[in-house]
Amino acid sequence: MTRYRDGYRNGMQKYDFSLKSISRVLILLLAPFFAYTLGLFPLLWSLVFVLGYLNLGNILHLLFFSGFLVVLFFLFIVIETFIPGLFIRLLRIRVAEGTYGISILDWNFFKYSLFYALYRLSLKLSNVLPLRLL
Repeated sequence: MTRYRDGYRNGMQKYDFSLKSISRVLILLLAPFFAYTLGLFPLLWSLVFVLGYLNLGNILHLLFFSGFLVVLFFLFIVIETFIPGLFIRLLRIRVAEGTYGISILDWNFFKYSLFYALYRLSLKLSNVLPLRLL
């Protein structure tokens, strides 16, 4: 049951210490962390795999390694764009237009915050490079 107090917009608290509020805050922190870690895992695995075969004292291996890092950077941008989008699609996070109360207890505000937490970094990464040139 949501308690209403004076001084808050629409009378709803921004948060409280209920299980609902605490679980939503944990989801807002852990869902993006899990999504970005899942996207970064194959890149780190391939980096460790390639480093096992390279001798960085050899100039040709060093040139190959620098090119490999550039390829990993491009893959990082692509993967970190698609993985959070996949999370948004699988969790069916749809944000409708409207005005929402600024409270973690409001379901629409929680969905908007989760969508923003998952998608904002991907949007910033996609603006690093002009993708129309690729």
